Amino acid sequence: MLDDFVASLPITEFTEELVSLLRAGFSSGSSIPQGFHDLLQHLLGRFGLFFTDATDLTIKAASRDLVREELATSGTMEDVLRGTADALESAGYGLQAAIMPEGVNLFVEGAHGRERLYRDPAGFRLNPSQEVRSATDVHASFDSDPASVSPNVLFRPIVESHVFPTLAYVAGPGEIGYYAQLSDYFKAHNIEMPIVWPRFSVATIEKKVGKVLKKFDVTLDDLQRPFHEIASGFAHDEIPIESKEAIGKLRASISEGVSELQVTVSAVDPTLRAPAEQFRNQAFGTLKDLESKLAQAVKRKSAIALSQLEKAQVHLMPNGKPTERVQGPMYYLARYGGAFLDTLYERFEVDLDRPPDAGR
Repeated sequence: MLDDFVASLPITEFTEELVSLLRAGFSSGSSIPQGFHDLLQHLLGRFGLFFTDATDLTIKAASRDLVREELATSGTMEDVLRGTADALESAGYGLQAAIMPEGVNLFVEGAHGRERLYRDPAGFRLNPSQEVRSATDVHASFDSDPASVSPNVLFRPIVESHVFPTLAYVAGPGEIGYYAQLSDYFKAHNIEMPIVWPRFSVATIEKKVGKVLKKFDVTLDDLQRPFHEIASGFAHDEIPIESKEAIGKLRASISEGVSELQVTVSAVDPTLRAPAEQFRNQAFGTLKDLESKLAQAVKRKSAIALSQLEKAQVHLMPNGKPTERVQGPMYYLARYGGAFLDTLYERFEVDLDRPPDAGR
C-alpha cells in the first residue's frame, strides 16, 4: 500500500526526502498510529504542536475514574444529552450524533471486535454481537485492560478536556456540530467546556491554476457550481456585445409592436388580442432559441478556454468537493517541500474579533 501511495506522488526535488520520511515512519515494525505520530511530529513539531495516542496507558490511567463515572451514570447522561438534542431539533437544527436509547457512550474491545455498549437488565449488552455482560464483568475488564474501553464521539471531548484541561478547541464544521450537543454534558461531568473556535480553511491555488482564474475573472465560489452552468455563463458572457444589443432591440421592438397591434385589432374584434399575444410568445421563443444557438457557437469557438476552466475546477473542486477535503497534504509537500507548511503558517492570523468561516 505504501509503495502504491509513493508511486502516486509527483516527482520533484523534494519527493525523495518525503518518501524517506514516510518509509521511516511506516516501516514493517511500526504500527499505523505510531507512524502517523512520528510523521506529524516531524512535520509540525516546529510550530509548537505535539501529538498523543488516546490508547496510551498514561492517558487511560488519567481517564479511568471518569470512565467509571460514565458507566455508573450512563442513564442520567443519556437524559442530559437527549434534552440538549431535543432543544436543538426544536430550534430547527440537525444532530451530528443521534442519541441511542439505552446507549452508553463507550465502546468495548472484545472477541467480536470494537462494539458499542448498551444498558441491559442484566448489566450491559454489546452491539452488534448482542453479548450480555454484567456490570462487574465490564468493570473488571476495564481494570485489567484499560485500552479495551474507549469513548464514542460524544464522550471523547469530555475525556480530552479531563485529561488535558483545555481553554479553546479548534474544530472543523463537523466537530462544531458535535460540540453544540455537549454543553450540558460537560456540566453534568463538572468539566468546563472549552471555547470552540473554527479552524482555518484554505484553498491552495497553484500558480498555473491562479492564472486561469485571473484570465477568465473566475472566483473559487464560481467553481463550486456544476461545470455546465459555468460553461453556459461563460458562453453567454462571451457573446459579442453587438449581438446582445441587436437581440435586445429586436425583443423590445416585437414587444412594442405587438402591444400596438393588440390595441388596433381589439377595436375591430377583441378576440384577436389572443392571436397577437401568441405571435409575441412565438417570436420570443424563436429569439431564445437563437440565443442558445449563438451561445453554443461561442462554446465551440471557446473550447480551449473552457477546457482550461474545467481543469481548474477539477483541481480546486474534485468531484464537487473542496480540494483540501480530497487532496492530502503529501501532494503539496512533494511538489513544494516543507516550505509549503511554513507558507501556510505565515498566512494564518488569529483575530479574536473575527473568527474564520467555519463552514468553508
